[in-house]
Amino acid sequence: MTGLLALADISLDPAVGAVIKAGTVASTLLLGLDHGTDDMLRPLVEAAAAGNPDDAMPGLVLVLVAEGRDGSLGGVLQAVPPTNVLADGVEGGVPVLNAVLGAAKVAKIRAFAVAEDARGMGIGETLIRRSVGIYRQLGYCLVYGQFPTGSGLEKYYSRQGFTVLDEGQHIDLSRLGLPIHIRTDPSEPERLFVRWH
Repeated sequence: MTGLLALADISLDPAVGAVIKAGTVASTLLLGLDHGTDDMLRPLVEAAAAGNPDDAMPGLVLVLVAEGRDGSLGGVLQAVPPTNVLADGVEGGVPVLNAVLGAAKVAKIRAFAVAEDARGMGIGETLIRRSVGIYRQLGYCLVYGQFPTGSGLEKYYSRQGFTVLDEGQHIDLSRLGLPIHIRTDPSEPERLFVRWH
């Protein structure tokens, strides 16, 4: 995975590596898929009630891989709960529980890469479609990501059903009860792609 992500100039987040090694990656998401969204929300509510909302976030990390018949890794997609949504919500006066539940309705495609010899085979499209389908099934309201301006990825993400925002445009989360926005870093020329449900 680390090698594939390097193709996209992205490093594997150490926290994600830790939950993969611990076997707890997507554990909260799996509860939702297996038993319904109420079971998925329970660990989030418990962590918020204990005053440790960040403890629940690793269970919301999704890592999908595309593996060839020979065991080779053809593609990888990593989606995460945007921790800035939780932090910004609390900082903006949103009660911790509401901020946690709001953050659990938003997923960020943080990393996405397909091996050079596997490109053009629909692997990337399949990984994106699968991740969006999982989030839709779990009742998520927003899946988004970002890419460097000028990379030519605008058409790709549009073909995948996302709306590509202009450089500098932000995502308003007020419809989720969160008086905050998701923005790109103004020092880096990037654009957001979004899909609301």
